[in-house]
Amino acid sequence: MQNHAILHSDLNCFYASVETMLDPSLRGKAVAVCGCTEDRHGIVLAKSELAKKAGVKTGMVNWEAKQRCRDLIIVPPHTTNTSNTQS
Repeated sequence: MQNHAILHSDLNCFYASVETMLDPSLRGKAVAVCGCTEDRHGIVLAKSELAKKAGVKTGMVNWEAKQRCRDLIIVPPHTTNTSNTQS
């Protein structure tokens, strides 16, 4: 019998953490990485723990996330930064 390990990693906060690392002024604030409302649907792609505690959920539309968390800071995704961070 072989031993197997299953790793489940919730990277939902990862992208918000990368944005916080790149912009230290976001530390300790409710942050959500969101798609652009003008270009597409404008939904929450990832959120910080503070945003999560305020009721912001992944997949939620931006305007609803702002209603749930008035102090929410919405930042666009920077996929080139996150791919460099993962390596």
